[in-house]
Amino acid sequence: MKRLIYLPVLVLLLGFVGTSCDDQLDINTDPLAATAVDANLLFPEVLLNFSNNREAELDGRLGTVLQYNEAIFGVIGDYARAERSNVNMMNNTWGAMYGNAVKNINLLEATAREAEPGTQNNILAQGLIMKSLIFWQATMLWEDIPFRQAADFVTALPEYERQEDVLRGIVSDLDEAANLIDEESAKMTNGDLVYDGDMDLWLRAANSLKLKILLQIANVDEASVRDQIRATVNSPLLETEDQNAQLEYLDMAGAFNPFWSILNNFAGGVNPTWYTAGEVCFDLLEDLDDPRLGVYYSESAADSTQGTGNFGVRSPAGVFRSEGGTAAIVSLTVIRADRPDTYITAAETQLYKAEAILRGLADGSAEDAFAAGIRASMDEFDTTAEAIEEDAVTAYINSLDLDLEGIHEQLYLANFLRIPAAWAEWRRTKVPNLSTPNGSNADGVVRRFFYPPDERAANPNVPETLDANLDSPMWYEGN
Repeated sequence: MKRLIYLPVLVLLLGFVGTSCDDQLDINTDPLAATAVDANLLFPEVLLNFSNNREAELDGRLGTVLQYNEAIFGVIGDYARAERSNVNMMNNTWGAMYGNAVKNINLLEATAREAEPGTQNNILAQGLIMKSLIFWQATMLWEDIPFRQAADFVTALPEYERQEDVLRGIVSDLDEAANLIDEESAKMTNGDLVYDGDMDLWLRAANSLKLKILLQIANVDEASVRDQIRATVNSPLLETEDQNAQLEYLDMAGAFNPFWSILNNFAGGVNPTWYTAGEVCFDLLEDLDDPRLGVYYSESAADSTQGTGNFGVRSPAGVFRSEGGTAAIVSLTVIRADRPDTYITAAETQLYKAEAILRGLADGSAEDAFAAGIRASMDEFDTTAEAIEEDAVTAYINSLDLDLEGIHEQLYLANFLRIPAAWAEWRRTKVPNLSTPNGSNADGVVRRFFYPPDERAANPNVPETLDANLDSPMWYEGN
């Protein structure tokens, strides 16, 4: 299924559509307040702003933390050193989620609830699933966050809720969304740039996100979610690459992926050793003889590639295929104009399923789920010049041993340069082993964002203690 991204629409100016002159003359109605909007106009605004931030700010800057790549200059690498210089990234990311996405989904939901009960159930489900993903991302970045009171149009200074309560609350919201999905009520189609209104796929995405969160909770309190994990594994999940919940970008001006646009705007559309190979990821791919090595990395065109040496990786960076001494860089198969922003993937979902079965938390074939997860990861590149042959995929799967460490290694590789999914997963599993970058101001691997100065200045409820140490573990890490 090909889901296209359309040019941004200034949807917030369209709240007056369908408003009559008589309505505007009602003395009890503010004619300048957009209190209702067409969901198909508002939802693209949510998706575009959310994804643009993820690709430009998160995926484009934080690969160094996971040692997928080494930064060649400080603006991309300073967070790996735990420096507090990325104030703009903090403010921009917080604003994209709370100032735009959550607020606009709440407006969408309020409008849907004003309709005849039961007629807007699918629209409510679509909005709630997307909002659940946004809250999950927020708690993965900051731990304790505004949740139930966030952008509710009532609470000026929302309270911050503990990560445990947020994660369990998101699970409840995903259950509610699943129960709302039906065959009769209205749904977003044109405005749904993820699934074009396919509610079966939205249900699968909701269950897949739920399984991810339940395994995070199980990292601390397995007994409380054991039954939920078993039931979720038996529910419809994302199974193949073409079911991924993602926003498509296009290889055309005005619709480029923002990560790619960094290279396009400032480096002529090539990777001039700005993103060189991180030792941990490169060596793992090489040790496993993983066919994604030539997909994720390519040889540098430069005669030599000298890294900063500040991130615990080679300087020069990874030697491509250990032959010839040419440095490896992140390939343009990964950082490309039509790179999708993947919200929830079949690859990670099937690997979660394999883990749950292997741990005795669910029934089924862990081997089949493990193979399906790896295959889904490799199939994501079928439309590129680096498509992996089916025989190579099968041979690779057959070469691997099935154990928890192997599953966690595959999660790390499947989430290549997908932040915060990869960052969140590493904190749960601690696989592979990451050392503290040389020259870092942190004692360990950076675990969290600091709260943005704008939010701290505006809301006295911002926790003080969670900003103290950027390398301190989050609740779901279990230690």
